[in-house]
Amino acid sequence: MSDQNGHQPQDDEAQSDESFEDMLGALEAVVGELEEGNLSLSATLETFEQGMNLARRCQVLLAQAELRITQIETESDAASEPRQPTDLFNVPF
Repeated sequence: MSDQNGHQPQDDEAQSDESFEDMLGALEAVVGELEEGNLSLSATLETFEQGMNLARRCQVLLAQAELRITQIETESDAASEPRQPTDLFNVPF
């Protein structure tokens, strides 16, 4: 079923199956098409919209990867911090 603009709804599961590299490649192809400048106005708008959707999905994956890296670093830092016993001789009076 298409919406009022004639676009097919996108299946979220199909989107999640695509790798970042696949989506980035598709985005690069879209940019190439737009840079050629051989599209009609209607085709340009549709292609631009596809590119923006791909860019948004890539940004989401990058944000998720950044969050995971931060979590790994935090876990690694916590595991590697040496535990210091309290120094009773340096307690201020």
